[in-house]
Amino acid sequence: PDGAFLVTYHLDSASALTGVDSITTYTNTSNPQTIHARISSSVLASCFVVRTFTIQVDKMPFATPPNALELCSETNQIFATTDLSSLNSEILNGQSSSLFTVTYYSDLVAAQEGSSALATDFNALVSQQTIYVRVTNNTNPSCFAVTDFQILVHPKPLLTMQTLYSLCENNSILITAPAGFDSYSWSTGQTTPAITVVAGGVLTLTVGTTYDSVSCTASATLTVVPSSVAVIREIVTSDWTDYQNSISIVVDGLGVYEYSIDGVHYQSSPDFNGLEVGEYTIYVRDVNGCGIVKEAIFLLNYPKYFTPNGDGYNDLWHVKFSAYEPELRVFIFDRFGKFLKVLEGQSAGWDGTYNGYPLPSTDYWFVVERKNGKEFRGHFSLKR
Repeated sequence: PDGAFLVTYHLDSASALTGVDSITTYTNTSNPQTIHARISSSVLASCFVVRTFTIQVDKMPFATPPNALELCSETNQIFATTDLSSLNSEILNGQSSSLFTVTYYSDLVAAQEGSSALATDFNALVSQQTIYVRVTNNTNPSCFAVTDFQILVHPKPLLTMQTLYSLCENNSILITAPAGFDSYSWSTGQTTPAITVVAGGVLTLTVGTTYDSVSCTASATLTVVPSSVAVIREIVTSDWTDYQNSISIVVDGLGVYEYSIDGVHYQSSPDFNGLEVGEYTIYVRDVNGCGIVKEAIFLLNYPKYFTPNGDGYNDLWHVKFSAYEPELRVFIFDRFGKFLKVLEGQSAGWDGTYNGYPLPSTDYWFVVERKNGKEFRGHFSLKR
């Protein structure tokens, strides 16, 4: 029953056995410390027992709230990855990491209970969110402190711009970055939104958007390709047919070129096939807009026969379109190899005579020498 027993507390066993020097308030003198309890009959003091228990005092940690953590999102993502444990030192604020453990939580209840701790490699979404921190005494988990801080994740800047540029020889181009960023940094060392480029190569542009304590950046690699107007080095022709002639164009230059034989329709191949004889103008243009060059060319053929009978029709024989090549020469021979006539490019033609006398109907042979050094041999018929 209540009041039947009396309980007193003592710092040593001797005082507990004699019932003297009892304590009512306690300040430890060692840690841990054994306390002796005397339980005695309130009627007969000599009837008692002594029991002991231990009091251990564990240090209560404190949790210093860290500064708000501002981050930039990953490239093309809506989150930022951060190592929460990097804040441990700031939160402990001088307390020993061997005595106290720092853990992180998404809500206050979990932090107070010490359950469902977050991984230290944390993916924070683009937004502002509160993270709760628990500092726990490693010896006595009931000794803990809780604080919180803010994580602010800002979106990475979106840098969208042309990445391939062409630079015409002996010229310059202006490359302009999109507006709206707080900073611009080019690999050339310039910090303006637009720069003038006078040489080909690879450039890097980094733009930044500045927030309270962080600048989020994005980069782009730009390539400047030198280009130039073409130089026509050679035009290779295959002619002397009515409809199966060809032209192949050989050029020098830094650019990428397209080719045309009418100045309207262009193709990437420098070869044109299935052509009729006649005059053609070759056009070569740089696809990057550095210019167009052109050159006239003639595909030749010859009549297979002529009829020098004085009727005004087909009375003369000459290579077709030879007038466009004034330096062309045609040597005519009879079937035995006797030289009969030489025609210049702009000559009227051969009338079928030798020294003023008409030659008989038969085949005659010819050799064409062109300005480019090429020769062509063939034969034709004289019909009377």
